[in-house]
Amino acid sequence: MFDSPTSLIADYASGLSPDEVPEAASHAMRSRLVDALGCALGALDAPPCVAARSIAATATADPGASVIGLAQPSTPELAAFANGCLIRYLDFNDTYHTEGGGHPSDMAGAVLAAAEISGCAGPDVLTGLHVAYEVFAALADAVPMRDHGWDYGAFLAIATAAGAGRVLGLDAERLSNAVSLAVTPNMPLFVTRTGELSNWKGCASSYAAMAALFAARLAAAGVTGPPKPFEGKFGMWEQATGPFDLGGLGTPVNGLSAVERTSCKLNPSDFETQIPAEVFGGLHAEGVRPDDVEAIDVSTYYVAWDLIGGGQGDHDEKWDPKRRETADHSLPYVIAVVLADGRVNKASFAPDRVSDPALRPLMARVTVAEDPEITRTWRSKPAYEFAVSLRDGRNLQIRMDHPRGHFNRPLGDQDFDEKFLANATAALDHDAARELLALLRGIDELEDLSALTEVLRGVGSPEEGHHG
Repeated sequence: MFDSPTSLIADYASGLSPDEVPEAASHAMRSRLVDALGCALGALDAPPCVAARSIAATATADPGASVIGLAQPSTPELAAFANGCLIRYLDFNDTYHTEGGGHPSDMAGAVLAAAEISGCAGPDVLTGLHVAYEVFAALADAVPMRDHGWDYGAFLAIATAAGAGRVLGLDAERLSNAVSLAVTPNMPLFVTRTGELSNWKGCASSYAAMAALFAARLAAAGVTGPPKPFEGKFGMWEQATGPFDLGGLGTPVNGLSAVERTSCKLNPSDFETQIPAEVFGGLHAEGVRPDDVEAIDVSTYYVAWDLIGGGQGDHDEKWDPKRRETADHSLPYVIAVVLADGRVNKASFAPDRVSDPALRPLMARVTVAEDPEITRTWRSKPAYEFAVSLRDGRNLQIRMDHPRGHFNRPLGDQDFDEKFLANATAALDHDAARELLALLRGIDELEDLSALTEVLRGVGSPEEGHHG
């Protein structure tokens, strides 16, 4: 009845048991949960996240799902959206680094909401997330979605429906309907990430995850979707992507599961800015400042040039960003702010800092070009070459492959824990932050999520006048 991609995804999601998730993948997933919820706590006072939380506060449900920072549960869908916005907003969470990629932990809010309303144990949460990551990675590897003009939320919705459906205990038929109901109404435009970026840049994937959770709950209630959302007349293949093969779904690549192939960040900005932040942070530590620089010529891979280096015909926006969402996707801005301040953090993207005219002269002296040779191996070896001309006559030639956090240069548990505590203490006192960290690290031992959700509901940002 259902077309082959739908059936393949549904059979995989419904058939995977917790004991089939490799320990290395489970451990990596726990680190991604630590990372994602730390990012969420760091974003608690961001205006779009405050707006999402305020809307979630207008609704109640039984069973309901917890929203970080709200005392009362909301509907599962609004909880998924509000928590997803928090996870995503700082552009600090993990990434699957390919043309069809995106940020898989954007799905965590929806999967956790599904687990909460169904009373799942911790291992089921990890299994649902494992399904979601594997489905997302298989889709991202199969199709360069952004090259077709579609945002990664299209694939994120499919993967979230699979993961949430697995957590809700759907059989293969209902999971097939969940996938169909996630595909058919949710094809987001890549205009979200072009030109002067809006608040929606940090919310779009949360909307996709929310819609996917709704699709899974509709399917659980017996609602059916088109049986051929991919292969059918006017389906995704015909309208958007062309045919693709998901035959490798769930199969490790070079011995690594999907979650182990994700890359993580040490700076709250686009993944393509991580190498520049590391390099120019190092030059700052050596005493170099913006006024010392005559010119910076950057060579890198196509995706970096396209996304953050003016390659979309958006040079003016990237060289003079007006808001956070554009600044954290601006290569010249990140270079200038890290060379001036020595680091990239939340304060780097405060409105006054983004608009600071003192940063513009150096930004104007930055040029960016694609290097086809770097592009050739960019997925496994993202690289930059910098030619830095200093006013004292020195010319520095710097190359870096792999930022810290890339899956070929991965972060360790201590890195994730330190990043979590740095983010979490913006909203929790130190003891509560450590309690939450311990719960996340031990989620595989939880019989249900009540201890975890109680801590999350008790969170409060400093601007809201209290701490957890």
